Amino acid sequence: MLSFVALAAVGGPTWAGESATAEETSTSEIFSATISAVPQCIRWRPKGACLWLKCYLYYCEVEATLRVEHYTPDVTISTWHDPATHPWKDYGRKIAQRVDRIGRQLTREVSGVSSLARLDSAGTKTKDDRDTRNFIYRGADAIGNPVNFIQGAITGNYGTAGSGPNSIPVPMPFELADWFTAFPMQVAEQWASVPSSYTSGQKNYARDRTNDWSGWLGLAGAAGGAVGSVIGLYNTVVGSYTSAGNVLSLTEGGGSGDSGGRDGGGNGGASSGGSDFMCPPGIMPFGLAFQSDLDSLFWRGIVPLETIYPATWLPGMREVGQGMLQTWGSVWPRQGAIFQQDPVKGAAVLAQRVGDIISYRAQPHIYTALQLDSDPNYKFFGFQGIREHDPDHTLWQRVFPNPQRTCAVFGTDDSLAIAGFGDGHNLNSRGTVWNAWRRQDCCRKPSGGAVFFLGSVELGG
Repeated sequence: MLSFVALAAVGGPTWAGESATAEETSTSEIFSATISAVPQCIRWRPKGACLWLKCYLYYCEVEATLRVEHYTPDVTISTWHDPATHPWKDYGRKIAQRVDRIGRQLTREVSGVSSLARLDSAGTKTKDDRDTRNFIYRGADAIGNPVNFIQGAITGNYGTAGSGPNSIPVPMPFELADWFTAFPMQVAEQWASVPSSYTSGQKNYARDRTNDWSGWLGLAGAAGGAVGSVIGLYNTVVGSYTSAGNVLSLTEGGGSGDSGGRDGGGNGGASSGGSDFMCPPGIMPFGLAFQSDLDSLFWRGIVPLETIYPATWLPGMREVGQGMLQTWGSVWPRQGAIFQQDPVKGAAVLAQRVGDIISYRAQPHIYTALQLDSDPNYKFFGFQGIREHDPDHTLWQRVFPNPQRTCAVFGTDDSLAIAGFGDGHNLNSRGTVWNAWRRQDCCRKPSGGAVFFLGSVELGG
């Protein structure tokens, strides 16, 4: 935390974007915008103490470590109209342009089209298409914030999905493979969480739709074949564009590296030390957790696996906004299409959808899940992921255009406001960049001996 605050005071790289005239941003500007928001967004506080029993060969002792809570800006989520206008010009755009052909080939293989048709975002409003002028489609990605170098150095853990300047491990379909055995329980749990305010008619409608789609997708019987075919297709296509299993070169001349196994680059080498004052990040700096072209079969709804969940069919169950007047949109289905009059507000909803995907394991998408609570050197408390309209778990910062130095939740009712959420922030390029500040609550595990967690004591309680 002290390093974050010190860098904020120094100022870091030149502050960028006081106006919305620029159509792109850069790594240095994202770094600077993130650091400038630390005083308002990190909200660090000591929460209590953790008690540990540490045993050696002939004796045991009790040791206490500090329990801390703070927000972490480790995930930067961008949305864009097409790869050439990706707003993160010196990194995200490189990735988008390199994987565009992969997405085109995936969709070609599934649709049966003979040529590699362009993946048009179809998100531009035109005078000749007024019936769908509020229909927005955007590409999206989730990349490790460059400030994670600082947090990783402090905690000794740089998260998952590591990368270098010229190559990057891309997500592999491990979570999708796990989804096929996990989805019955996921669907049952989502049904159990349906609020009692829904009428029996609404529930019956949703149940009929989920049953219909489950049957159509072949999920009602012994149907691992369809998902297995998608996984096989993805592995084949990605393998033809990458080296060392899943390492994608970001230069025209090629490049290779170590794929690092399931986490797409390893966990950065978690040490046995760590920090008493900060929790570890969930993704390496510049690591790729999600890229919509790699997930094109699901992000575009070509293989609509999320139609079997009730949240897709029950309006209001998973909404970014709250209340009767909310004008945002739903988290489910987690696809790249949304009906939204305000392009910036629509981009925010899509960013929320991406954050939701990467916060859970075994989801029906191709991605690398954030490392939320798996570091053996720390004890974590509560949900560590990204959650909609919940300031106790997630705060958002607009990084581009017009970077903010403050954080807030998406979903505030602005229906009666003079200036709405997106007013003055829309660009011709339609690109946006957001930092998801995740609330973390953890304490460091002591090193040495055999260590057992006894419990925690919170301040004031």
